[in-house]
Amino acid sequence: MYNSRIEFGLNSKTAEAKFFFFSGNTRPYIGCGVGLFSKSITTNYLPEYTEDVWGYELKVGVLLDSKILRNLFVDASVSYMYARTKYNAPKALNVAVGLKYYIEFH
Repeated sequence: MYNSRIEFGLNSKTAEAKFFFFSGNTRPYIGCGVGLFSKSITTNYLPEYTEDVWGYELKVGVLLDSKILRNLFVDASVSYMYARTKYNAPKALNVAVGLKYYIEFH
């Protein structure tokens, strides 16, 4: 029986832009990014094949005040990642939660 597995992941993000709708304790945003993705194909009969491709990311999220430090926010986002390859384009839906600290320059 022929068995294969395709994995798709973000290696490094080159550029990202976010547009914030409000300022304050809750900041919803939309964003887009460009990065280097890797696509790995593993089969029973052939060695693993890895291909690096440029991909795009569309993101919707919200920054919430952490109430711990002044500029520390909790970032919750959902992003759709898409990469163009020669044959079949991998797509992925990513859900992430993290901490962001913003430094203000005056």
